[in-house]
Amino acid sequence: MKGAKMSTVLIIEDDMDLQEGLAYSLEADGYSIIAASTMEEGEEQFRKNACDLILLDCNLPDGSGFEFCERIRRLAQTPVLMLTARDEIPDKIAGLDHGADDYMTKPFSPSEMVARVK
Repeated sequence: MKGAKMSTVLIIEDDMDLQEGLAYSLEADGYSIIAASTMEEGEEQFRKNACDLILLDCNLPDGSGFEFCERIRRLAQTPVLMLTARDEIPDKIAGLDHGADDYMTKPFSPSEMVARVK
């Protein structure tokens, strides 16, 4: 079954190919997408749009996704799924400690990502 209600996902990812692939997979499952490639853009989009979930890269050109997650947590309880190539246990723990609800390491299957979003 496709996403029953039209949920909005904010994707904050600086790798444009990955950002487009994430958007494609989620849109195919019925999600509405807002995309940003920097923390600054992501925060602007978050403040302007109602989001049901944030997919957040840990390493962004203008800062750390961990710090961004902490800032978002001070504003709202929107779920955050961190996406990163940083696959060491201390990195995963840091992501969760900074407020992420889930943590996926790259590379990952688009179908697993959609399942986690659901």
